[in-house]
Amino acid sequence: MPQTGMYNVPRGKSAGCSKTAPAQDSPQNYVKHDIAVTGVDPAFLTAHPSNPGNNGGYTYAMRNYYLKLPAGYDSTKPYAVTFGGGGCGNTGGDSGRGGGQQASGIPAIQVGLSYVFSGGACFEDGYANTPEVSYFDAVMAEISANYCVNLEKVFVGGYSSGAWESITLGLARGGVIRGIATGAGGLRMSRPMPSGIPMAAILLTGASDTTNPADGPTGSSLARDQILMTNKCVGTDSMPFAGDADCVKYTGCPAAFPVVWCRPPGGHTAGSGEHWAAVGAFWDGLPPVP
Repeated sequence: MPQTGMYNVPRGKSAGCSKTAPAQDSPQNYVKHDIAVTGVDPAFLTAHPSNPGNNGGYTYAMRNYYLKLPAGYDSTKPYAVTFGGGGCGNTGGDSGRGGGQQASGIPAIQVGLSYVFSGGACFEDGYANTPEVSYFDAVMAEISANYCVNLEKVFVGGYSSGAWESITLGLARGGVIRGIATGAGGLRMSRPMPSGIPMAAILLTGASDTTNPADGPTGSSLARDQILMTNKCVGTDSMPFAGDADCVKYTGCPAAFPVVWCRPPGGHTAGSGEHWAAVGAFWDGLPPVP
């Protein structure tokens, strides 16, 4: 794929354009796809053995994702891809079956990411050698090869554990991931090497969240500050965002990589449907990468 402009990022259509989508895929339902994952650190596997017997047979090397086509999918037209991650608690290996936390109002190939149960039912993203980056890479490669993807419109959103996952992947795979949106996540103390390439971001934390307070030692305010620095935003001046009293947009950020900070009422919340409709409009309206 040719690389041009200020940022060395994939551009244009993916190799899957003009290929017929797999027959089982649907715009009405999320359909499960099993996927082999390579490149997981053997040291992580040794330290964190999965339990296939209590995880639907899945392991860190054999996982799944769930995919829903946009209405009227046309294999010659490049679409955005929105990855969604949900909160902790699923022990059956199919946590992505509902699509995770998805933005609304953006025509997109929607992907629900599933985590592996291995003593804790959450995404395992709190490690420098997390297996989640290899998982994302495998899913992104498979989708790009089999569906028509606009490579400048790859987005990750999530709630709770899925929000942590979104921030971790966004920092590690900037340039591939154009933007993230999070509800009740934060910045892991231990995380993969950052790409250093900017991303658009909307970060949301409930004003009374005591599970992961915004200003706590791993709160979303630290993630915001890291992203502002990565995006080379100037200063911290802000303005209201899209008429939403809960959100501000930082005015010193590049137009292609805006950062929005939201503090809606409530505790450990993903926010409202209106917030996630705003996320869809935010992602869909991003200008081309310079």
